[in-house]
Amino acid sequence: MMWLNENSGETSRIIATPKEGFLINAVALRKNVIDNNFITQVDSESRYNDVAEIYKTGFETRALELLNKYRAKYIILSENTKAEFNVSSLSYAEARCFKEFYGNEKIKIFKTWCDVE
Repeated sequence: MMWLNENSGETSRIIATPKEGFLINAVALRKNVIDNNFITQVDSESRYNDVAEIYKTGFETRALELLNKYRAKYIILSENTKAEFNVSSLSYAEARCFKEFYGNEKIKIFKTWCDVE
């Protein structure tokens, strides 16, 4: 999370699990799309389903549509994420609009530059 603090813009929004949302706020000092308090929001179920689809979809354009909806440019893929959404990778991560910006054995952070309208 410190990497995000040091290498992303102050207004960046990050996609991650609800559990990791608090770390994004507290450590990275960035906005998350969901955290453990998201269920108090009016659109909580829709928001959670959108984040799950970002991780599960096989289509780059669908991921971009959802990222644009929340104005998010970064996606965290961690062991937590893999377990919560039952994924092993982002199938579109090697596509033209995504690049791995940070990675180690436990976490990867991807960034996108593309927008879909």
